[in-house]
Amino acid sequence: MVSPRKPATLVDVARLAGVSHQTVSRVVNGSDAIRPRTRERVERAMAELDYHPNLAARALATNRPHRIGALASEILERSPLRVLNAAAETAREFGYVLDIVSVDPRDARSLTQAIDTMNASQPAGVFVMTPTDLVMSLVSPDRFNVPSVFERNGESISTFDELDHYSYSLVVDHLLGLGHRAICHVAGPAATPAARAREACLLRRVDVAGGHATVLRGGDWSSAWGYQAGQSIDVNEVTAIAAANDQIALGLLRALDERGVRVPQDISVSGFDDIPESGYFKPPLTTVAVNVEAIGRGALLELLSELDGVDAPMPERVSRLVVRASTAPARR
Repeated sequence: MVSPRKPATLVDVARLAGVSHQTVSRVVNGSDAIRPRTRERVERAMAELDYHPNLAARALATNRPHRIGALASEILERSPLRVLNAAAETAREFGYVLDIVSVDPRDARSLTQAIDTMNASQPAGVFVMTPTDLVMSLVSPDRFNVPSVFERNGESISTFDELDHYSYSLVVDHLLGLGHRAICHVAGPAATPAARAREACLLRRVDVAGGHATVLRGGDWSSAWGYQAGQSIDVNEVTAIAAANDQIALGLLRALDERGVRVPQDISVSGFDDIPESGYFKPPLTTVAVNVEAIGRGALLELLSELDGVDAPMPERVSRLVVRASTAPARR
């Protein structure tokens, strides 16, 4: 039986790189007082030995934990989950662990308890995802004992909503370009700024184009809500349905299919987010691909800049239209 390989130590890295263990320690801790060639040699040795710093010992040495708390909600939804994954990967890249505390974004008591739990755990910093109005009203930077960054604070909240507005305009303009002037929007939850921004975008652009828009409200981000909405839409009054996200669009497609409504021959359907399955819907869904990972990485880099002086380029938040078979020119 082969014995498991013993994890490499800081001394092993120093020996392979031909430097002192103090030099390796300074590289691990991000010190600027290291020559570039020396740093490169140490990093090459760390990669060759698959060396991972002992974060517990590092925390003791620096008298600061290397954990970042994440206050998150709706993490079963795809976009928030992708934001969290990107944040966790970025934290790990810089020697931190992301501790996630999940909360109900509609429950004030849950939010208050989560803040207390976060403060009691004494992380180095806190990342707050703020998808609802209640979260934004109850959670503020001064509620934490350590530096914090908010998902909507990399840029101002208004700027973030403008970004959401721009991204959704890509698919609305696509429908308008196909000649659709009677469009139904199946909205996301009204308590979320993202849902309101997408609705406002559609209403404004359809109005400017001289068209008529109707809105179905009262649901969430789920396919179940899309299915419910799809059963009630008067398909004789509209030529296209713009869903607030791809999951809503999935429910819409099933409801329309059960009613014998052909997509896109009778009515066009679009979504938003470009989830991995959207290209395999029946028919494949026209949508907008959004780089939500940039939100998580950007927020963590902002926090790490405050904690450790990390100076890394901020990721670009890019959105692009993905045209598939679910949209076609408007019927006469």
